Amino acid sequence: FTVVVQAAVVILAMALFLRALEAPLGLNFTIAVIAVALTTSVSFFVSFLMPDVFAATGILACASLIGARRQLSWSDYVIWLVLLPASLTFHTSHVLTAAMMLAFALLCNMAKRSWANWRGLMVIGVCLVVAVAAEAMFGWAVKRTVGAPPIRPPFLMARLIEDGPGYRYLKESCPQSNFQVCNYLGRLPTDADTFIWSFDPPGVFAASTPEIRRLLSAEQYRFAWAVLKYEPLGVVGSAAANAGLQFFLIGLPEFDVSGPNERVLANKLPMQLRARFRASAAYKGLVPTKTWSGISLVVFWSGLVSLVIILFTGRVRQRFHTTQLDPAVLILVGVVINAVVCGTMSGAHDRYEARV
Repeated sequence: FTVVVQAAVVILAMALFLRALEAPLGLNFTIAVIAVALTTSVSFFVSFLMPDVFAATGILACASLIGARRQLSWSDYVIWLVLLPASLTFHTSHVLTAAMMLAFALLCNMAKRSWANWRGLMVIGVCLVVAVAAEAMFGWAVKRTVGAPPIRPPFLMARLIEDGPGYRYLKESCPQSNFQVCNYLGRLPTDADTFIWSFDPPGVFAASTPEIRRLLSAEQYRFAWAVLKYEPLGVVGSAAANAGLQFFLIGLPEFDVSGPNERVLANKLPMQLRARFRASAAYKGLVPTKTWSGISLVVFWSGLVSLVIILFTGRVRQRFHTTQLDPAVLILVGVVINAVVCGTMSGAHDRYEARV
């Protein structure tokens, strides 16, 4: 059921995006859906019980609402008012991506002195407010139910430590800076995934008590600000490098769980699920992830090069109307912003870029 729903959401978002481009649906749309399903990573991610597929839905929504320089039908606005808040609510990175796309649109509008898409901008703004309110309501409900707010993993802290500026700051300032993470300086430096998820040293977050985890989570933004003041060029440089690396990572390793680390996962599953997990193609290494990663790379770079040729070759560009080009360019902007957000906040992983 989940796979069907996620696939239906993606197809609906594609249809609404093409309507914003004033492109006719019908046979061409059917061919496009089949082509996307067979030559990109979308079939993997609609089958993935993670919020990733909604990152792409959010980018399609923002590109449609920003790029359309005419009033869309009210039914389109209503559907986006349902799909976009849901997409934003599922993951913080989606909120940051949509907010940055909205900021980009506002700057472009001010430069062009044109606000023909003001309705779409308002829809995105409303959806962002709804997502933030939903997050606050979730935290309130958890605190009311269990007596304490949710604990957020300190992704930014782990990222800064792995990149170097955070570790150098700790070596220079501990224990005077009075950060909780100073108590783990002997385990550092380590990569971000180990810092957060490893239950054994040199892991820090998962290996700590719930009380310590809460302290680490609460101090990460104060820590990030202190590191930025301590070494601004190092922070900006490492963030740019991570974002650039993230943009080029479009693999599917998460769909192959045949490695030794993933095999340990089988022993952590409930007994009734272990046999099914071990019998799966993913566990046996039979999912053609490398083949489909290669196909996705060819399709992505072919599309990117084609878009660049269209944009910068006047004779070719004249064959397209701005109502077609603007939303297409906004898709690329969304993909770049997604790389910046994920690469900076969490680090470069194939999944983050392959999902869009």
